[in-house]
Amino acid sequence: MRTKMAINNGAVSINNHRTAETIKENAMTFEIEKPRTHGIWFAPATLLTLLMAFARPAIVMAQPAVIRGPALEERRLPGERVTVKQRQALAAFSADIAIAFGEQEVPTFISGLLSARKYPHDPAAEAQAALEAHGAAFRRGGGDGFIVKAIELDKSGKTAVRMRQTYKGIAVIGGELTVHLSNENVVGISGRFVPDLHSPVTFTGSPSQATARALGFMAREGYQNARTAGKPEPAIYVDKNNLEYAVFLVEVEHDGDEGTERENLFADEATGEVLDRQTLGPMSTTPGCPTFQICSTPANLLLNPGFELGNDGTSWQTDSGTNPEVFHRSWNDSGDPCNTGAWCAWLNGYGGISAERTYQAVQIPSNATAVTLEFYLRIVTDDHGLAANDTLNVELWTFQENVYGVYIKPVSLIARVATYSNAGPFATGNYVRRSIDLTQFRGRLFALVFSGKENSTLATSFYIDDVKLSVK
Repeated sequence: MRTKMAINNGAVSINNHRTAETIKENAMTFEIEKPRTHGIWFAPATLLTLLMAFARPAIVMAQPAVIRGPALEERRLPGERVTVKQRQALAAFSADIAIAFGEQEVPTFISGLLSARKYPHDPAAEAQAALEAHGAAFRRGGGDGFIVKAIELDKSGKTAVRMRQTYKGIAVIGGELTVHLSNENVVGISGRFVPDLHSPVTFTGSPSQATARALGFMAREGYQNARTAGKPEPAIYVDKNNLEYAVFLVEVEHDGDEGTERENLFADEATGEVLDRQTLGPMSTTPGCPTFQICSTPANLLLNPGFELGNDGTSWQTDSGTNPEVFHRSWNDSGDPCNTGAWCAWLNGYGGISAERTYQAVQIPSNATAVTLEFYLRIVTDDHGLAANDTLNVELWTFQENVYGVYIKPVSLIARVATYSNAGPFATGNYVRRSIDLTQFRGRLFALVFSGKENSTLATSFYIDDVKLSVK
């Protein structure tokens, strides 16, 4: 009999639906991390010339920018910052891989057949895996990470996954890498990575102080009717002398000749001093591709749809204190709990009172003509009675962001769009595909919530996998 372990006030109880070996594996490997944090960022003005270089086919350097081939000992890499580990990573690339270097001896692009895809149906997971595998080539450190910013399709049909750089969970201003994917392979990594970050990340200052100082700066510069366009976001800013600062990114709007114009100001988190700024230009009235959405039609608006990134803190989230096994890896004893891949969401299954949920924020475009939620559901239950004692609800909630703008908390229920139970027709132990029409919610911003509840007797497990929220 499978068991699932619950820990209550230090006491451990083992109930139905999970083996002790699986519990041990999860306790070692699959702990839910504290929420990662990030802010919406844009590169400062002093770095715009570097960002412009990404669009050019070649980078002007004192030494040859592009190198090829595995014989790295025979190549002269620019500068002296290249570490042994980075040198070894670069040397491992085959002769047909092209590499161009930018500032601080970090590649601005690596192009060629880098590897076969591991997650052909999940570009976000593929991008994370690629940056993990090739991170040493960029001098990626232990505190460096990435979160998905957008997933786009280019004209050739290739997928570009834009990944925002973080350091200890905080966004790094100007740090962004794009992982390029064909249907079968990882074919490139391009962009700007900020290496060698080492400062402790502490935010002791007040976001309100940063906002006040930013607005004061705009007033002194003579801008009319300056106002904030959102709450301050914490970030890491590296100036032209490679000095690191913990800052609050404050987006402001002001009246301009072409209407409302926007700027990002980077205010020192401790003093509120404005260290740098970036002009974003007039506000567009033409709807574009929203951040965190796939720019194709139909599009999956959800990140990490197959849960292959586990609880990455930037896509699917859980309530504080929930069991880390909400995101579970498949095993190979009596069958895979996941529909595809190695990960899926597993709610409940304790054989006792439990309430677990996983959720993700999403914005439905207002011009969508059809909105469809699809997912695969497997219900495994020991309660075969007629009463619906254990339930899974699919719900839409309003939500509140924390100060970092990533971790969300559902606040109030908008609608319950589906309910499944131990007594329903889908409690067969097999995966079934479910489809729900959400067209009436176009233009809405909400948290998509899968919420499972279990009573005090007999276990019911709800497995969810391959979730798709598509628009036309």
